[in-house]
Amino acid sequence: MKHLSRIFALILAVLVFCTGCGSSVSPEKYSTTAAATYGDQTTYLDEANFWLRLNQWSTESYTGMMYYYYYGITDIWSQPSGNRTQTYEQSLKENVMAEILQTYILLDHAGEYSAELTDEENHKIDHLIEDLRDSYADEFFTLAGIAEGEAGDKQLRTYFEKRVKAFKVAYAVMQAADVTVNDDDCKSFRIAYILVPESDSTTTASTESTGSTEASADEKKGQDLADLILYTLNAGEKWEDMKSRYSGLSSSESAFAYNDTETTSFLYTEGKGMKTGESKIYQREGTGWYVLHCISDDDAEGAESKRATLVAEQQDKAFNELYKTWQDAAKTFKVTKEFKNLKVEPSYVTKTTTAEPTTEAPSTEAPASEAETTTAAVK
Repeated sequence: MKHLSRIFALILAVLVFCTGCGSSVSPEKYSTTAAATYGDQTTYLDEANFWLRLNQWSTESYTGMMYYYYYGITDIWSQPSGNRTQTYEQSLKENVMAEILQTYILLDHAGEYSAELTDEENHKIDHLIEDLRDSYADEFFTLAGIAEGEAGDKQLRTYFEKRVKAFKVAYAVMQAADVTVNDDDCKSFRIAYILVPESDSTTTASTESTGSTEASADEKKGQDLADLILYTLNAGEKWEDMKSRYSGLSSSESAFAYNDTETTSFLYTEGKGMKTGESKIYQREGTGWYVLHCISDDDAEGAESKRATLVAEQQDKAFNELYKTWQDAAKTFKVTKEFKNLKVEPSYVTKTTTAEPTTEAPSTEAPASEAETTTAAVK
């Protein structure tokens, strides 16, 4: 998991967490000590602690590493988080409780959306547990309070089952949304470029691909080289062959929808008026000369990508609107001092192998809800 779960990124402004104090509960009592209550349902400290440590590891393995690399800081948890009003420890704990709260709210509606797990989904959860075991060192499971062997796997299965069912509810809501996307809103073009830099140190044409007849081309640099590339394209050279010939130069391609008017990329501005097969030069002061080439002024792949984006946006909106009504009617949610008093200290633990884990931590995310938790639901 590269980031904290997006679906559960709710703002729990009414929760005030204690920083710098240790828990008075011993780990062997976690399974019988409440961390939070939702109506008459209870999440115990063992489950809350697992999600806390999993999210802690995710944050330390990325944000923590950046803090260490740039600032030499080895403990980010007392540092101000992105919103600058809380420490990373406070934000982490709020996010974990937000995950638990939203899971409860979504599970309230599991029956309405047939969110029971299939045999295939149960099999996938088994693989998630295997991946987790393979990716983390034993010290992580000790910190997270997960037992060894079958007993620990049973714990993990219970936790993951809730999250997967919650995801299924959110996914079902979005799939049921009435979504309409116009073809005109999806129409796209694909633009590519070769960059001839202002610097004279960049290798230009490949003599292997051009042969001795291109010896004079190897001498060209800057605008002269850009003009030569443009001339060659206009003479009928294929774009892929040109990229290969000048493999020492940076090249790339991008698709843009014509209605993406908020983009500030010069590729969009310059490319939207070009026709398939057309080429031109765009100079960027301080960078160099971009030889632009319109691969397609009606790009099917780009249009499908844009359609998927627009559909997802409408589905997210539909989910957020319905979820807000569920949230307003939710049971009272309370966080205990025992959870608030859990101490977050540096603990980055991964397998001590020569290579990074090939499997990321299991993700049980669903699409993000923009709705904020109301004070009526959290106390």
